[in-house]
Amino acid sequence: MHYYELRGGARIGIFNASYPLAKLSVNRSELEIKAFLIGHLVFKPTDIISIERHVVIPFIGQGIKINHTVGKYKKKVIFWTFKDLDQVIQNIKRTGFLK
Repeated sequence: MHYYELRGGARIGIFNASYPLAKLSVNRSELEIKAFLIGHLVFKPTDIISIERHVVIPFIGQGIKINHTVGKYKKKVIFWTFKDLDQVIQNIKRTGFLK
């Protein structure tokens, strides 16, 4: 898999865009989150510390947390999804973005 795309929601800092107002797009060289009205973030592989599961309420409030080093972005970046979180992370890895 060289490209992965998923519709969902996003939290950037204190702002939230609920489903389906955000889109995650990943390829080998970048991970992009476009969230209606709250932000457009683009990460390079070297910007990422880790991507981890983030669960507030199972199946309703769950997503992946992007831990990053980009100083101009808010530290709290979460992409909300109804999909299986382990599968989402595996699909991101399959693009070659994460080692």
